[in-house]
Amino acid sequence: MFKCELCGSDSVIGETLAKVVVVTRKKEYESFQRADGTHDRGGAGVEIAREASGHERCAKTLQAELLAATPPTPVFADTVMYTSDIASGSTPFNGVHV
Repeated sequence: MFKCELCGSDSVIGETLAKVVVVTRKKEYESFQRADGTHDRGGAGVEIAREASGHERCAKTLQAELLAATPPTPVFADTVMYTSDIASGSTPFNGVHV
């Protein structure tokens, strides 16, 4: 059993816990030398800044609200991936990008 962070109610026995990405942020990774001598060039990406846990029905409702409230803006200025791609499932991003 768990307490839903989205609606505040307790779950019933056997109910599945669902997680929703609520906020993401840009992250840049610096290049570095590994212990085995290989070089990692670093890069950029998106990481989860806030995640909420709750009932599957609450998670689906919140995700739909986040998708409806998020305008189709570029995730990165140098890419063509848009937040509207979320609905098509072409990106793992499913929350609000900051």
